[in-house]
Amino acid sequence: MMSGVSKIVIHEEAEQLLHLMKQQKNLRLRLRVQALYLLKSGEATSITQTARMLGYDRSTVQRWLRTYQQSGLIGLLNIAHGGGRQAAIPPWAQTKLKTRLSQPRGFASYGEIVTWLASECGICVNYWVVYDLVRGDWKAKLKTARPSHAQQDPDAVAAFPERLSWKLRSAVRIAPD
Repeated sequence: MMSGVSKIVIHEEAEQLLHLMKQQKNLRLRLRVQALYLLKSGEATSITQTARMLGYDRSTVQRWLRTYQQSGLIGLLNIAHGGGRQAAIPPWAQTKLKTRLSQPRGFASYGEIVTWLASECGICVNYWVVYDLVRGDWKAKLKTARPSHAQQDPDAVAAFPERLSWKLRSAVRIAPD
């Protein structure tokens, strides 16, 4: 069971803590220094009062102060980052997928990517994992042509640029000088 911090000796002066607090660009670090400042300056008389003023739970502020007691300001201003979760699509498969996406043929859908990953890389992932990676993280779009209507006249499509340029030429002639 972890014991809490009830009495704490803060070695820095209040003005020094205030200056350090104003220098912090990271909000989480600023709040940690502010907790020390509030206690050192006397604006807060207890850990519970400090926690209320900062809008955090008492146990969180107590953990910050315990870190300060054990490691000083250096330890307090060091935010430990966890290892995080393993990627559902490993880096080697992401590289292979990026290469495949850069080809002119591309993919028709995210479901097709899921199928491709299963067949080519042996990786079974959810549709949304692929969508979040490709569209969300990489900001890539699938290279697919827009569908055209089945009854669309191919001759009219071919003649369209010529008709458009004729209309543009005639619009320029009609315009007053």
